[in-house]
Amino acid sequence: MIGCTPTTVEVRRLGAQDAAALQELHRRVYTQGLSADEVTPVPLARCQAMLDDRGYFAEVYRSGDAWIGWAVAIAIRRWQRDKLFLYEIDVVEGFRRRGVGTRLIE
Repeated sequence: MIGCTPTTVEVRRLGAQDAAALQELHRRVYTQGLSADEVTPVPLARCQAMLDDRGYFAEVYRSGDAWIGWAVAIAIRRWQRDKLFLYEIDVVEGFRRRGVGTRLIE
């Protein structure tokens, strides 16, 4: 793991009130190594719409005050039974190879 005490580590599903957290984590994961003019931030309204979608599931990993990873799954409605497809796992560069992604899908 990342060496944090259990009281400073949180894994939880994002809800509609967490649009700003989703926006910040997206910025941290996808803008590494890019200059400011190369970055197009995800609009807060888009993050809110994604979290309002009942078929979109986002779990995040936070250590202290820093959002450091996420897992996204999409629900697919089927005749026989519904399925949940793991779509994406991302971890902020400085926290990779420390078990964060594994913990997100456990």
